[in-house]
Amino acid sequence: MIPKPSKRVVQIGLLSLILILIVSACVAAPAPAPESAVVESEEAVVEPEEAAVEPEEAEPSHLRVGIYAYMTKGIPFDEVVALYEQAHPEVEIEVLPIPGEVAAWQPLTQKMQLEAQQGKAPWDIIIGPTPFVEPGTLASLGLLEPLDDLLPQELFDDMYSGVREEIKFTGDGKSYLLPWWSDVFGLIYRPSMLKEAVGTEEPPQTWEELLAYCEKIEAHYGDEIACIGGDWSWSHRLFLPMLGTMTENVFVEPGIFNLEGDGAVQTLELMQQLYPYMPATAIESLGSSKAFQAGGVAMELYWQTQHLRALQAGVPEDDLKIGSFPKGDFVNTIFWSGGAVIPTHSENKEEAVRFMLEGLLGDTAVRSSYLDNYKIVPYRSISEKFAEEGVLPEWAPSLLEPLDVAQPIPSNSYFLTIEQPAFQEELEKMMLDGQSPEDTVANLKQRIEEGVAEAN
Repeated sequence: MIPKPSKRVVQIGLLSLILILIVSACVAAPAPAPESAVVESEEAVVEPEEAAVEPEEAEPSHLRVGIYAYMTKGIPFDEVVALYEQAHPEVEIEVLPIPGEVAAWQPLTQKMQLEAQQGKAPWDIIIGPTPFVEPGTLASLGLLEPLDDLLPQELFDDMYSGVREEIKFTGDGKSYLLPWWSDVFGLIYRPSMLKEAVGTEEPPQTWEELLAYCEKIEAHYGDEIACIGGDWSWSHRLFLPMLGTMTENVFVEPGIFNLEGDGAVQTLELMQQLYPYMPATAIESLGSSKAFQAGGVAMELYWQTQHLRALQAGVPEDDLKIGSFPKGDFVNTIFWSGGAVIPTHSENKEEAVRFMLEGLLGDTAVRSSYLDNYKIVPYRSISEKFAEEGVLPEWAPSLLEPLDVAQPIPSNSYFLTIEQPAFQEELEKMMLDGQSPEDTVANLKQRIEEGVAEAN
């Protein structure tokens, strides 16, 4: 309710009005000018042209986008940028590809540290980091901006549960990465090979079934075709996904491999059993995938992008399937996401956030990523929309469920510097030199504990 004016205010207002009327009455009205004077005045006076008022041009919004080079090859990123600039003509986007993304995290961190000393950042947004690689280190150094208050809450609510946990597993509970592409481990296989050697096109559902398949495949194909492929010397590519089927918790706080109990030993024993059925190239990064693409492996344990690589290598589409990861005591696997981060010293954080929401999560980028590049864009509403449209890829359903139950690789700062090197060395001792699974676990525990203590 609007308050009534006081009596004194009303009196002052009336007095002011009376005074104005008196002054107006005392001013004489001007006499009309003679007609001739009016004419002469019109002829003599030249009206000046009104100066055109030029509207001030707004300063363009400049956005420096650093993006891992492989991502620009996977989807038409230039089209994503062009559509964004078309929708926002005031924005100028400078795309700065970052080469060597596999080993980019160390030079990238060093570059950001050097520029941060001057209160600067080389990019306003970086697209490509994986939570367990870059953000854990960058966040701990104060080089990344938390996204919790910059992104809408409904976006976080729309993420698959495991992905939501993945991006805030940095030690302080804050979220530093917008997840864009998620990779989930499954079993990729050639139905025709299974049919010929095992008598069925259906893949094995458990580890016991997988071992039984391998015996039959070896008996049928001999050395011509290996049964199973996987990167056994990379902890997050075989050991951790398998460990998730043996124990409820893959990690112990703050993200150390869970080497307690029987789960780790059982996993290593199973890896030893599978090793004779693997191609010789399984020790190399993606060595089994390349062998599978060449027709030398019947099944492989990889994420869905390797399914796409097999198609690109010429494996017939009607003879290539991907299904759920084999089961143990638990239904589980492992996954990781790639996404976008904003440096603390970004010069245009507001535009970076808008590009995340409208560029990376815009229709063109999402469809190209999910439908053409075999990358899960990990938001429920997107998968549900594609399912309603009837375009959800055939490989997707069996891989979506783990995004709610699987445990992601933690974003700690020592996974790549301590845990992975120790694992690789100890696994080679076990696979190649006959070290027992029990001794392997004991050595890993000691090396990781000492390494983490030294790092802290």
